Amino acid sequence: MLTVASERVASVSMSRSILPWSGSLVVVLSCGALLGGCDSGGDPDKRGQIEVLADTALAAPTDNVTLAARSAEQGALKVAFAKKKAEDEAAVALVQSTINGLVGLPGKLPRKIEQSCDGLVASYDQYQRRTLNDDGAILKWVDNKRKNLGERRMKCMAMGSIKAAACQSRALDGAPDSFGHHGLEILTACVAKYAAKESEVLAQKAAAADRAAAGG
Repeated sequence: MLTVASERVASVSMSRSILPWSGSLVVVLSCGALLGGCDSGGDPDKRGQIEVLADTALAAPTDNVTLAARSAEQGALKVAFAKKKAEDEAAVALVQSTINGLVGLPGKLPRKIEQSCDGLVASYDQYQRRTLNDDGAILKWVDNKRKNLGERRMKCMAMGSIKAAACQSRALDGAPDSFGHHGLEILTACVAKYAAKESEVLAQKAAAADRAAAGG
């Protein structure tokens, strides 16, 4: 009569005929070969040793076939990760390239900052309506339009750059319909190209005036 331990060894031996393991994992062929017998009166310590050997055989398949399968799986995951990373980087580059193409000035600039900001507000409203992709988002925009457009105009006036505001209006008008999530990037790109430079020029002029006043 086999003990529980010997039954586990028998299970391991049967598993070897199913799992793709090589001869390097031969652990037991029979209880008698290792411990001199598997009768129910056997030494508990010996039965414990058999159970440990059985668990080890099941948990540690280290033959060449198994290692090759694991290596192939890891290689496939690395390839998939690299492909996804390349696709994400290409998408980001495409967005940036498109924004760079949108940044520029119209053929004729408004004379006053108020006119430039009014043009921006109108373009911003149309941009939102055109690029929002569901009725719920459009209704939300319409419900909050006065507040949002008022804030946009205040920011434009505070910026004080006719060129930057005109650039923003032009860029929003030319943005693809799929660019609904890139509005802030478009606005920022125009500020960086025109408002920042204008601020720098104004700062330089102010500094020059201060130096002239001090020298006079």
